[in-house]
Amino acid sequence: MAAVMAALTGISGRYAAALFELAAERGAVERVDRDLSQLEDMLENNPSLQQVVASPIFGREDQINAMVALTERAGMDVLSRNFVGLIASNRRLYLLSEMIEAFHGLLAANRGEIAGEVISAYPLAENQLNLLKSKLESAF
Repeated sequence: MAAVMAALTGISGRYAAALFELAAERGAVERVDRDLSQLEDMLENNPSLQQVVASPIFGREDQINAMVALTERAGMDVLSRNFVGLIASNRRLYLLSEMIEAFHGLLAANRGEIAGEVISAYPLAENQLNLLKSKLESAF
């Protein structure tokens, strides 16, 4: 896990690592992960929210107020709300998606998960998928 933390670079990685450490200390990693996934879905499906997050036209206070209202209304954990409020206050909301992705990566590494991609010329049948899954599970 320490190697994964060390591999995180840039602003997004540092924020995600700090959030992960705080969540781990408080036993709230799974809850924060659910909150971030919910926020990620909101960002993907709401052009107005995307604009608030990405546009420099919105001032710091407007962004903070919007994100505080959103995270409270969504019933997010206080740690998640404080994190989003902090990055809004620091004018880093444009990096929110990257931070969420980095957090998910830290959680996956903590669980011992490995991501992979299978490319096939033809769609695989159900039995082929099951065989592939069992081979990968036994290999890793």
